[in-house]
Amino acid sequence: MGKLSISFAILTIVLCAFLGSVAGSLLHRVFGLAFLDFSLTGEPLTVAKDFYIIKILEVTVTPGALLGVLVGGWLLYKKGKN
Repeated sequence: MGKLSISFAILTIVLCAFLGSVAGSLLHRVFGLAFLDFSLTGEPLTVAKDFYIIKILEVTVTPGALLGVLVGGWLLYKKGKN
């Protein structure tokens, strides 16, 4: 990962987690694949409360998001290898 900046890597991982979560939700709604869209933590994790204009920010970890993180890590590995 010598060619990639840390900020690019973090942004890629976060965006891939979002995309994985959205893809898991869509696959659950369209094809009924419920195992990609359930919460691994039971209840949402509270990230921020009363932070400027944000009243509350909660994060739900799903298997789809974890698959997105794995795909993002693989893409970063392939990009850094070239």
